[in-house]
Amino acid sequence: MHFDNWINRDQPGLTGFEKMLATYRNAQFIGHSPNFWKEISANPPRDVSYPKGPVEPGGRLDELFENYPNLYADLSAGSGYGAITRDPAFGLAFLKRWKNRLMFATDYCRVSQETPIISFLRDAGLSKDAFERITHKNAEKVFRLR
Repeated sequence: MHFDNWINRDQPGLTGFEKMLATYRNAQFIGHSPNFWKEISANPPRDVSYPKGPVEPGGRLDELFENYPNLYADLSAGSGYGAITRDPAFGLAFLKRWKNRLMFATDYCRVSQETPIISFLRDAGLSKDAFERITHKNAEKVFRLR
């Protein structure tokens, strides 16, 4: 699901998206985009698509991941990278906490695209298991590729 300020809008806190997650529990949803990823922090600014600085614990994404096992998230675009790297310690803990539900490159990826998240993931100190889940195994599971 793509949420931004132009298309596929939702209320602050992704309340509409939460209704979909609750109603369609047998469907798997992959969230991404600026207005999805800014919910990594509690009280995200509503007028900024790509917030910077420390993440305030208690963001809606942790709550949604906790309550809806049908939610996954993609890290490949700039919004996922920005959310994880704006507060590296929080980002690393988030990656470890949700390693079974995060994935890379289900949004878009082209040959010439810079993907700084890959370097971050390689250097972050993730376990081999977490790195492999995030970079390919979760997508293989969700899309039944293996």
